[in-house]
Amino acid sequence: MKKRQLTPNRIIATITLFLLLTIDAGFYSNEKIGGTIRLIIVGAAIIFLVITRLQKTVLSNAFFSHLKRTFLVFVISLIMPIIYGGYNIKQMIIMLAAWGIGYLFTLFVSYQEFKDVYLSIIRFLAVYSLITFVSGIVFSNVVELLPVVEKNGTPYYNAIFSVVSGSNFVTRNFGIFWEPGAFSIYLNIALYLELFESKFNLKRVALLVITVLTTVSTLGIVCMVILFAAFLTTDKEVSSSRVKGLIVTAGALGLIILIIYGGDYIYHAFNKLDMSGTTVNESTAVRINAIVYPGSAFLENPILGVGYDDYLFIQERFCQDMATCSFINWLCLFGLVGGLIPIVGCVRFFTVNNHGMLTNCALFIFTIILFSTENFIQLIFIYVILFLGFNKRSKKKLINKLV
Repeated sequence: MKKRQLTPNRIIATITLFLLLTIDAGFYSNEKIGGTIRLIIVGAAIIFLVITRLQKTVLSNAFFSHLKRTFLVFVISLIMPIIYGGYNIKQMIIMLAAWGIGYLFTLFVSYQEFKDVYLSIIRFLAVYSLITFVSGIVFSNVVELLPVVEKNGTPYYNAIFSVVSGSNFVTRNFGIFWEPGAFSIYLNIALYLELFESKFNLKRVALLVITVLTTVSTLGIVCMVILFAAFLTTDKEVSSSRVKGLIVTAGALGLIILIIYGGDYIYHAFNKLDMSGTTVNESTAVRINAIVYPGSAFLENPILGVGYDDYLFIQERFCQDMATCSFINWLCLFGLVGGLIPIVGCVRFFTVNNHGMLTNCALFIFTIILFSTENFIQLIFIYVILFLGFNKRSKKKLINKLV
């Protein structure tokens, strides 16, 4: 980020988005702070952001027109399914609040500003996590002096802006997030922005590639490969030497990892895809169930969905409390009436202009896979993404700056 961009408004936006990421999706915040309290903290931060920007802006007619249309969409897509099906009032309030807070953020932070701030935050978290990740391997005795939380018999050490796992089975980079797979998703979102929405920078791209690899996430690696495949189909002006440099760098990183980990890395990263035996890998089985059972419920109630009570029953009874496919979850909950809205918003966020159908088809596959193995339906950040998806190509100026 250039120094001239560090205005008070930009600093407040950075702090707000950083809080949103760390409080809404952080490992220790999820372990130590209740969901309602997390929602209140993030909501208060975003309201403060809005107040600081209201003092220097005049809301345009387009702003209020956009607000009315969105409110109508909320009523149709969310309230009607609640009336139709069984519902859990507390969970529905949390989800409605997440939608509302995410939408409020996007009204006062443009797509371009979000992109710049988000990338600066993720780059910081990537560098910091790599330092703590390596420290956890090389200086494990020192790391063990940090505050610890035990989860499922495994110690996790609080390194402030990162989590260091004390697992004896496999060493993975959590970043600050609740699990490495989640971190890989946030990294892939940043990688998309670097490749398709920014001037190509080999060092920044390499940083994200290295960090994704340290998460040892199957999803993260697969999504990263699809992103590069999509990138190579674009007519974006990148010199052949830089593309070659990227390929050489990626190959060197892969070689280094194989030298360090040997077959262990391949095993831990891709063994869950092995279904050649008599039983399906537990991790894969959970994700298959997360598609089959909520998907079947959606097909039985395609218009308005099943409501939150039935969705929770399906998640607990058939998905081991891990209904991990967000797109299917939205459809199961709200049917086509409400479920298509967040799906379309997310797809639009990862759609690029001025590129061919092949590129956008690859990005569509990337989007589907990205949201297929984590449940994001109550995370505010995802609603920021979906509303930015609707707004990023809009030419209407919602907020007029006062000169």
